Amino acid sequence: MSDNKTQQDLTESTCLDLVKKTYWSGTCLFGFENNDKNTLWHLLENCTSNEGTKFPDFIEDHGFIEHFQISSSKTTKKGQEHTKKLNQFKKQDESIIKNLNQEEIDIQKPIEMASITNIMKYPEHSYEYLLESLKSTWNKHLNSLKNYKGPNSIKIFMVQYNDIGALQMYENYPSEIEGVSIGDFPKHETIDYRFTRDNYILDYLYKYNQIIDYAIFIRYNKYVEIIKISNIPKFKKMNPFTYTIASTCGPMIQSSFTYSKNT
Repeated sequence: MSDNKTQQDLTESTCLDLVKKTYWSGTCLFGFENNDKNTLWHLLENCTSNEGTKFPDFIEDHGFIEHFQISSSKTTKKGQEHTKKLNQFKKQDESIIKNLNQEEIDIQKPIEMASITNIMKYPEHSYEYLLESLKSTWNKHLNSLKNYKGPNSIKIFMVQYNDIGALQMYENYPSEIEGVSIGDFPKHETIDYRFTRDNYILDYLYKYNQIIDYAIFIRYNKYVEIIKISNIPKFKKMNPFTYTIASTCGPMIQSSFTYSKNT
């Protein structure tokens, strides 16, 4: 098995484990009816990895889960810009650690503490890039679904978005209600990007409610949002406001290494 395939299998299984870990928290299920919870849980608990690289990634007697990744950075035929920079950053970290491990210290001489900092500045991110990435990847996997002949009573796309802190959003409160000004009630608090707050993407997903049953969104390998697509119009009513979505200002990732050396 190739290193890329091994890493991909690990990524997929890690995402599935996170979904199962957070499933019963009561905060990650959107548009679910009572019977849906146990039905989907049974699939999550009993699905197994699909051998090889064929569609889908996980199979169970009643359905499947297909995993893919999207980005809010520019995506070309060579891949996602954010992922490429992140991989370079990780390799730099590994090189720093390797070099530090090879350093020798003479304990008979004075010793001082020092540090090395590795910084990755984000490439350009935008909401438009995110939409392009989602739509192109979603359609690519829909085309794969057309040739799939296995169990499909429950069809799930599991979408992973790992560009930590790249996008932010805030509610578009009105300045008045029924002709009456509301002063400073609107606080316009900024939050990290959430798929379940994005009406444009929710409407996009709903177009496929006869094809895909659930969309699972995983952000930053930490947060899970599971959406029953056919019920999107119902749970959208719980959030009457729209959001402004934009890239954050100059985000970066930083790692620091402290070590001992002779003066």
